[in-house]
Amino acid sequence: MLLYATYPCWLKFFKVHTVSDKSRTLITGASGVVSSLLISELKNCYDIVLTDVRHPAEVNPLFDDLQLADLVDSNRDNYRHLLQGVDTVIHNAFVGTGRYEVLA
Repeated sequence: MLLYATYPCWLKFFKVHTVSDKSRTLITGASGVVSSLLISELKNCYDIVLTDVRHPAEVNPLFDDLQLADLVDSNRDNYRHLLQGVDTVIHNAFVGTGRYEVLA
């Protein structure tokens, strides 16, 4: 817990930034289970760009800035704007059956 109190970000593998020096991070698969657990913490430390192929099943203010894009689309001009100024990509997108169970 001391690490969390010492650094503004709990993810120690990222460089710690001040508020005026936030790096821009793109999160793919933003409305998925893994991403939704990360976004609230990352928003405190990074300038976050969220993208997914669909809106989340439940309305959540966490996803107000979500931009729809299909990154499998061969026409990269359709999503190139999402990568402008991005320093880091957290790629959590997954194309699957849509059936999963969250284990807690």
